[in-house]
Parts: sequence; C-alpha cells; structure tokens
Amino acid sequence: MLKAKTQIKNLSAVLLLVFAITNAFILLESITVAAASSTVTTTVTSSAGSVGLTYPVELTVTSELTLSCDVATSTMLTNIAGMTGGTATASRGCVVKTNNYDGWTMTAKASTSPALVGVVSTTINFPDAAVAFATWSAPTVASSSKFGFNVTGNYASSNFSGAKYTGFNGTSPITIASASVPTAIAGESIVMNYQAQVLAGASQPSGLYRSWTTVTAYMN
Repeated sequence: MLKAKTQIKNLSAVLLLVFAITNAFILLESITVAAASSTVTTTVTSSAGSVGLTYPVELTVTSELTLSCDVATSTMLTNIAGMTGGTATASRGCVVKTNNYDGWTMTAKASTSPALVGVVSTTINFPDAAVAFATWSAPTVASSSKFGFNVTGNYASSNFSGAKYTGFNGTSPITIASASVPTAIAGESIVMNYQAQVLAGASQPSGLYRSWTTVTAYMN
C-alpha cells in the first residue's frame, strides 16, 4: 500500500513537471509568434528565481527622392555665323535629393536623333558628337558641325572627368551621375554643359535650332 502511494505521488510529480514544461513551451511559442514579423529572434534568459526576455522594437523609414531642374530655355551664350563658323555653349543644372540608403542614379536622353534640330524643319540639324568620352575637338568631317555635352558635379560620371564630352546615344538614356549613398540634405547639383560648333565653310542653314533633353533620377 505504501509502495502504491509512493508511485502515485511520483506520477503526480511527473505530471506536474510535464504540465509545467508544456505551459512554458506554449508561453514561448506565443512569444515567437508575436515576434514573427521580425527577422530578429526573441531571446529568453533564466537564472535561479528569474526569467528575462529580450525582444525587438522596429520601425521602417521609407525612401524618398526629388528632382528639380532649371527648366527655362537654355539659350546658347553666343550665336554662330553659318558660313564663317564658330562655337557656342550653354549650361543647365538639376538637383537630386534622396535619403535612399543605396544611393541614386541620374540619366539624360534626347527626344530626337540627332538631338539638335531645326525648329522650322527637322531635316536641318547638328550631327551628334560621337558617343564617346573625349576632349572636345572640331568636327571630323570638313565643312561640318556637331553638338555634344559634358557633365560636372561632385557625383558626375567619371567618364566626363577631364572635361570630356560625348554626344547623345540616339534617344537612349546615358548615365550622367550616380552615388551609392544618400545625398546631403540640400541635395546634389549636376550640371550639363552643352557645346555646338560649326566649321568655317560649312554653310549651316540659318534659323533656330533646338534640343529637348529628358533628365531622370531614380533610387538604386
């Protein structure tokens, strides 16, 4: 009889232990589910007479990006004489602002190919400079003209370093600036510097010529 009571007592202790372990498991499982939205694991520490829980509190900060450009017509600083030739320049800047952790990229493209065409008739134009990055030089074809651009700014593409120029790549975007970090709070200024040249004897048709440029900034 005494042995039977001892067995029952031991069984009760085992059941109590199982119940306690089961309850602890349910409690921890509940904590794990509550933290399931996080990739950080909740930790449990225990010592004699105490239990500690460490859990995360998280907040997501979203990325923003703005682009502002001087959209007024950028008139070349000088006119070019159609027969005796000459060179003209103009500049237009844009400011990009973003807090995106991975940084940003800016591209530019022309709306037509060639880019600089006559307003009255698009059949007259300035041929685009070669799609290469090189110091500005006179048109390679005798009695001809050309149009291209250079880019300056702290994050301008290194392809333009050393005052190198290129022509537009048809109507396809060209990367003109990029960074792998967010901008300063005031933003980053990127300037496109245009140049057109007519060689003496080219007899470039008179009239107004215009190029439409699209600048796009996006988050990396």
